Amino acid sequence: MGSEPIGSLLFRFALPTTASMLVSALYSLVDRIFIGRGIGVAGIAAATAAFPFMIIGMATGLLFAVGARSLASMALGAGRTEEAREAISRATGLAFLGTALAGILIWAFSRPLLSLFGAGAGIVDQARGFLGWTLLGLPFQSATIAVATSLQVQGRPRASLALNLAGSLANALLEPLFIFVFHWGLSGAAAATALAQVLSLGLALAVVQGRSSSLGLELRFLGPRLAWLGRLGAIGAPVFLVNLVSTAVLVVANRAIAPWGGDLALAVVGVVNTVGMVVSYPLYGITNGAQPLLGYNYGAQKWGRLERLCVLVGAWTLGLSALAQAAAMLAPRALISVFNADPALVEMGSHALRLFMMAFSLFPLSQLPAVYYQSTGRPLAAGILMLGRSVAMVAGMLVLPRWFGLDGVYYAGPLADILGAAIGIVLLVPMVRELKAGREGEGFRSTQALPAMSA
Repeated sequence: MGSEPIGSLLFRFALPTTASMLVSALYSLVDRIFIGRGIGVAGIAAATAAFPFMIIGMATGLLFAVGARSLASMALGAGRTEEAREAISRATGLAFLGTALAGILIWAFSRPLLSLFGAGAGIVDQARGFLGWTLLGLPFQSATIAVATSLQVQGRPRASLALNLAGSLANALLEPLFIFVFHWGLSGAAAATALAQVLSLGLALAVVQGRSSSLGLELRFLGPRLAWLGRLGAIGAPVFLVNLVSTAVLVVANRAIAPWGGDLALAVVGVVNTVGMVVSYPLYGITNGAQPLLGYNYGAQKWGRLERLCVLVGAWTLGLSALAQAAAMLAPRALISVFNADPALVEMGSHALRLFMMAFSLFPLSQLPAVYYQSTGRPLAAGILMLGRSVAMVAGMLVLPRWFGLDGVYYAGPLADILGAAIGIVLLVPMVRELKAGREGEGFRSTQALPAMSA
């Protein structure tokens, strides 16, 4: 990670990581397609009401996994292998335990929460059945995310991709079996996903603990420790908070759209959100692939390599985001009709997708500095970038419908992209200054470059 040519190295890391992110998106995509085809619009609406809880579970896993990836990468760059191993082991134990505790709390208040999240009286029981199975699988998903960090830090992104692919393949095989053959309905869809998540964790542990792995988990490090909770949580907090705010976005969207179209509008939100996730995951794949490279070279003080990495990450993500926006603008009906051919769903969903994605090409302007600051151990700066965009989206969904009606819910997307890009440009300036000073041999450290951001 500290010597190979930057372009080929980033490609080798980013390609399987991007593919891995897309494979992860298949969980949601397969759910929506099979639910839409096998159960109908009401099934999509019920799953949409329960989906925010899945984001909470994933956020808990990422809280510790992202922290472990940053700490372990910097530790390896500085030659501290034992510290890297402990970071990943602690993250795995905390991810499983934290998600399990969150699931118990959610289930205790599931019925009023589902009503709050947009589930009407006609679908709340379906949504609750879906949620119950979902909560059983989430701790295994969170732990798998943390375990896979070991492979990413070791420079084995293709192995991480293989794990994700195996889990998604299991889900894709089990869901039609449970829905169309066993006729278990919406609960069967969730049970298939939960079982696939259990299988994924078992496979991930087998790979990471195998002979070919140089950074396996250690049983003595799996238990929670307050010091590691703080270290991992501080770096992963921006991603965790962004996902919580994303949950708020979904909840606000579900409630804001209900007066304009009931269950049909709720199904549209679910479909548009799923399409948005699929087209944005390649961008996250590139930045996630770059993260261990950024952390390693920062720990090794190789500033020229850091600078070239940032340029490539920016160029690649800007190009892909422009393509994603073009696809949403030019072929929205084709994207929406994949889930269900209902004319009302396709018509409303196509219009919604065009509005929601109209400024998506600006997204990387906030994403690049965010991943740089996160990879180099500065969660506050990363959090400002990540949360700023999400908070803007929530505010837009609450305010814009007053003037634009239903379209105001969708206009919140471009509003968030524009404001996020503005914040990103402001924080790109000290980032560029730091890279330039470091490359010129001034030893310009992060705490000097960003005194207000490094607290």
